[in-house]
Amino acid sequence: MQLYDAIKRLADLYQDATPQHRDAAFRLYAQDCVRHDRADRYTVEDEGTRYTVQGQACSCAPLQEPGETVLPCAHGMAAQLFQLLQDETPQHDASGVPVLRSIRAIVADLSQPLPKECVATKTLKGTPIAYLHWQTVSRMLDAYAPGWSGQIARIDQLGTAIAVTYRLTLPCVEGTVSREATGQEDEDHEGYGDSTSNAEAMAFKRAAAKFGVGLWLYDKDATAQALERHIAGVPARSGVAPKDRPVPAMHEAPANGTAWRAVLIQYQEDTRLTEGLRTQIKRALQTDTNQARGTALAATVQQAVKAQA
Repeated sequence: MQLYDAIKRLADLYQDATPQHRDAAFRLYAQDCVRHDRADRYTVEDEGTRYTVQGQACSCAPLQEPGETVLPCAHGMAAQLFQLLQDETPQHDASGVPVLRSIRAIVADLSQPLPKECVATKTLKGTPIAYLHWQTVSRMLDAYAPGWSGQIARIDQLGTAIAVTYRLTLPCVEGTVSREATGQEDEDHEGYGDSTSNAEAMAFKRAAAKFGVGLWLYDKDATAQALERHIAGVPARSGVAPKDRPVPAMHEAPANGTAWRAVLIQYQEDTRLTEGLRTQIKRALQTDTNQARGTALAATVQQAVKAQA
């Protein structure tokens, strides 16, 4: 379920809720204040206080135990919105068969940054290098592109080195999409693994990178952010005063998973926003925020900017 469908569904479920409650629920979700603890229990943090939502009850009512409070309240609605968007793109149908998605949606998911705990590091000539293990890449493909396949297209001998060309194929609604990449390893290398398997792993990861996996590890200067803004149709910041900078409409941006990131990048240092909201923006850009939550946060940012205009 997409964000705007979920919001409409929320309004249908809680027709008696006040607009203030609905707006507050949207804000709590957008600012990543909802956590799924277990089963049907959620924790919602609102202005430093944690509330428990379980089933049809919230602990925000005074002198009542969880299970005795009748919804609607902003916390319960935020938990419901979180639940509606948890499985916004199911990967398998009821029989376990992978559900085909567009290649654009698959690439958008694979392109999302991972938490720092998922990133490995090594030192090369005194310089620390961040990278992904091949098994991490394989699990990402299993999660976002079930049914993927790969094969060694060719093996070449280049002097004392082995060069492997790997072809990675993803199934999608358009059919199948294949991309190739090469990896190379010296036969007399010192380290773990043999030269052929190391070259294959390198080629596999590079082929996956052509679908977006790990590309964010190479975003070391402003060019990547500038490209995101360009693709999303957001005007460049240079030469435009903050007060005069246009606020891009989310519904006008292409549905490629990058529109919300472009909005957050554009306003991440805007002093018209509160410090708390700027912190939320930075956290969303640095972590594996999904598209629904990112879109919600971007909409909150837009509203805040318009309010200060």
